[in-house]
Amino acid sequence: MNSYLDVTTKYLKTQKKRTILTIIGVILSVSLISALATMIYSYQDYRIDDVKKHSGDYEVSFKNLTKDNIDIIKNHTAFSSVGISKNIGLGKIYTTPKEERKSSTPLHRYLDVKAYDDVTLNKIYKPILLSGRYPKSENEIIVDKSSLRFLGKNVKEGSKITFPFGIRKDRETKKILENNCWSDDEIFEEKNKSEYTIVGIIDTDIFSSGRSIFQAITFLKSSDIYSSDSKEETFQTFMTIASPKNKRDITNQVAKDLKLVSNNSSQNNDGENKSKVQFNNELLRLYGQSASMLKNTSFSLTILFIVSIIIVSTIAVIYNAFNISVLERISQFGILRSVGATPKQIRKIVFKEASIISLIGIPIGIISGVATIKLVLSLVGEVFMDKFDPFKVLIYPKVIIISIVLGTITIFLSALGPALLAGKVSALDAVRNSNSFNTNNITKVSKARISKLLFKIEGSLAYKNLTRNRKRFLITVFSLMISIIMFITFNSFMTFVNIADKQDGPLYFDASYYSENSINDKEYMDIKNQTGIEKVYKYIKSQFSMPIPKEKMNKKYFNKTQRGSSNDVPSIENYVLSYNSKLLAYDKSILDLSKPHIISGSADEKLLDDMGVILVNRNRVLSNDGSKKTVVEDFTNYKVGDIINLPKLVKYDFEKDSDKILKNAIEKKEFYKLKVVGIADVEPLENSLPQDGIYLITSPKTYKKIIGNLNYRNIKIKLKENADREKITSYFENIIKDKGGSYDDYMKIAENGKKSAFQMSVFVYGFITVITIIGAVNIINTISTSLLIRKREFATLKAIGMNQGQIKKMVFLEGTLHGLIAAFLGSIIGTLLSFLLCQTAAGAVAVSWSIPWSSILIATLGALSFTILASILPLRKVNAQNIIENIRAEE
Repeated sequence: MNSYLDVTTKYLKTQKKRTILTIIGVILSVSLISALATMIYSYQDYRIDDVKKHSGDYEVSFKNLTKDNIDIIKNHTAFSSVGISKNIGLGKIYTTPKEERKSSTPLHRYLDVKAYDDVTLNKIYKPILLSGRYPKSENEIIVDKSSLRFLGKNVKEGSKITFPFGIRKDRETKKILENNCWSDDEIFEEKNKSEYTIVGIIDTDIFSSGRSIFQAITFLKSSDIYSSDSKEETFQTFMTIASPKNKRDITNQVAKDLKLVSNNSSQNNDGENKSKVQFNNELLRLYGQSASMLKNTSFSLTILFIVSIIIVSTIAVIYNAFNISVLERISQFGILRSVGATPKQIRKIVFKEASIISLIGIPIGIISGVATIKLVLSLVGEVFMDKFDPFKVLIYPKVIIISIVLGTITIFLSALGPALLAGKVSALDAVRNSNSFNTNNITKVSKARISKLLFKIEGSLAYKNLTRNRKRFLITVFSLMISIIMFITFNSFMTFVNIADKQDGPLYFDASYYSENSINDKEYMDIKNQTGIEKVYKYIKSQFSMPIPKEKMNKKYFNKTQRGSSNDVPSIENYVLSYNSKLLAYDKSILDLSKPHIISGSADEKLLDDMGVILVNRNRVLSNDGSKKTVVEDFTNYKVGDIINLPKLVKYDFEKDSDKILKNAIEKKEFYKLKVVGIADVEPLENSLPQDGIYLITSPKTYKKIIGNLNYRNIKIKLKENADREKITSYFENIIKDKGGSYDDYMKIAENGKKSAFQMSVFVYGFITVITIIGAVNIINTISTSLLIRKREFATLKAIGMNQGQIKKMVFLEGTLHGLIAAFLGSIIGTLLSFLLCQTAAGAVAVSWSIPWSSILIATLGALSFTILASILPLRKVNAQNIIENIRAEE
């Protein structure tokens, strides 16, 4: 041996089991950092790519620009890329024949033609082509798939089309109509005609029989921008800002320099100056550059809070591994002290051990963390929705650097305490190993009469062992607490994220049909039996003013939304009026869909038939305080069993003097008594939440008692995967020609909605699974280490007469007590951290916080289960070993 530091290497080789357990602790900690960092970065990249795909790969847009501005913007150092587009105008392609005109049928159909330059077409928007290619000249065009039937029977890719461009106006007022609406009596003022060759067909997110305007794109040459003599022509630019910071401030300064806005013009809530500057707000939000400083600060603090919890947890896990190792080697350090080793040299030994373990544990931890997250997401993906792939998990250099830096720092911080402890021990006490536990204190331990009475001698010993070696007891409980705290904190926070980031959209259907007339049973069955249709959901809804007693209004809702107190909103007598409330009638098939969404009560059809309702109480709205903060909060304080008084009216539709009619019914106390039999977290069919109101879901029988009829006009349709959508569309179009109405095929929207819900599930449950796995392995590692270093103690107990069954019972009772104490303390701290984390994130999204009872229960049962499980294997090993050798063994 050339140096006293060689003792470290020899010890690590000799005590392989203990070394492996210590390395496992390091691997767990580093894998926690690398797994969660990889998951967060992967999910963020997925969201960024998704926003770029659907909203465009740009950060800001300038509108209504003249050609004089274009060259300045293209060469401006503030922007790394610039795309240009020009609005060509509206072209009329079809007029509905008189015999086919209905109130739900547009008079004309149009192409909204825009010209994109090469950057806009190939980088920024990249329209999805079903066939063909992008246009390369101003005479070529790509059109929306849904527009083909209005362009002519034989029109296809390669066809030439000619149509007039002009302006849509209301015949009576002569006002120009917006693109998002149409009038039964609109007129079209023709300006000019153009001819194009169709070179590609664009995929569409939604088909709607009532749609009047379709997308079309042609090519914009750079030479056409500068050669145009018309001063009326305006352009739009789409830019990516070169600087990674202060993107909004840079943009607004450029806009002022170009005199697109005045220096004293005010910004709106999105940080935009008037209408000429438009930010891609969702993309900037993901970059941490929301228009709201409150949101940005909240986001940064939330990330900092999460990282702090993870770092503290990793320090605790590694500290636990090193501390147990040092405590059980006090006598060995004493021998070194007795032969002349200084405290500094002892500390160096411990730090060298930490260095060797970190060199082994950190790389394995990084690899295992990334591998774990890949495996977890793959498994979660198969369990939830095997139709969609989870987001891609990539290896990020910054994650490796972060894991190495944080892992190294936490390892040496964790080793610092044990190193100082080892250096301070006197040679005599260390050789006697008296620091491990103090024999003088054993007589002061409680006699554990209750434990002995309940569990005999094993219970008495188990209880006394908890305080016999206080340091080991505290280390074990603390390590168990870390796992429980992490699970409760992050599980409840993921529930918060799931609620806050939940997107509205269809999950159970991908098409809908609306009829101007009531749909009878024969028509319903005919639709249901069409080839390609898997399920049909029939429902009715009525929107009306819902009077809610003021004492039943949730004050938190008004405080968070800044809508003023409940006394400031429209009211009648002692009732607050909600104009956005709905009464919905669900048939049995939809009620079955509702059951997973019930958070209290039930969706029992018999109870609903007896004037029962399912309440959708949770609202999602934007705060009125100017921050555009999303508020998710209950609108009322109704709970299961409460009675909702619904005034008896002749008609529940909005009409003249409806408030007066409501007031009259309230004064006469003419109410339908509706009993809340269940509360749902969302309106199940359309996966939506109310805004400033409530939804009441009931059965057709109760709905008919209230409304007086069952005029079904709405049907939601789930199509089979291999359905011929064109054929089904033609079927509904023929119905619409005769009876009026509309048919919408959501196609990509429904698929994207399901995919978004799935991706959120993968993120939430993947995050929780990783925390659970690491927490469980930490518990098993802690208990296994604690038992393996007590071989001599167990051998002594066997030598004085205890059998293996009694020792096993004692250890199981110890584990249970460890688990219960850790669960009690961990639940308190975890709940507190959960509250603080949700409050920190509340700057961006305000969601009601409640005590995470389910997380506490799962964490407690899990801790007890893993503690008992972790005791089985070490006890088997100890039992298989020789009693005399274990008594003589030097731990």
